[in-house]
Amino acid sequence: MKPGGRAVIVDFAKPPRQKRTFKLHRHGHTDPDKVAVDIGQSGFDVVEQGDVGTRRLRYLIARKPVSGDPIAEKL
Repeated sequence: MKPGGRAVIVDFAKPPRQKRTFKLHRHGHTDPDKVAVDIGQSGFDVVEQGDVGTRRLRYLIARKPVSGDPIAEKL
C-alpha cells in the first residue's frame, strides 16, 4: 500500500462464549482488538474502529503513515 493509503476491515466480532452442539458457519471468530494490535504492529496507524450498528459487526480503518505528513502527525 502506498504511504497515506487507507485500509478498511469489516467483520463480525467474536460472540460471547456459548455452548453449541454444531456450527453452521465461521463468521464471528475475529477478535477486533487483536486485529487492531496486529495492524499497528505491521506499521499502520489505526485511525478509527467501532460498531457498524448491526449485531456484532465491527469496522476498523487503518492508514499507512507518511513521513513528514501533518495529517499523519494528528493520527
